[in-house]
Amino acid sequence: MELDETIIARTDTEQQAINRIEISNIWDKVQALPEKMKQVVELRLLSNLAFKEIGQMLGKSENWARVTFYRAKLMLIKENE
Repeated sequence: MELDETIIARTDTEQQAINRIEISNIWDKVQALPEKMKQVVELRLLSNLAFKEIGQMLGKSENWARVTFYRAKLMLIKENE
């Protein structure tokens, strides 16, 4: 029983480390996005703002914020392939 728990704990720790590395890599790619895209992604993911709020903050429409976020997401997916 103890051996199994040790293996599980080690695996969880290793997975957490891998997850942190992956998040760090993705965040580096977010920082390399064009400025407006980066702002939209940061406001959406870090501040959990609605697209309407993001559009208002950046002087654009809600639809612009949605499209910009979607395009940024596509760019990140393409870079990750």
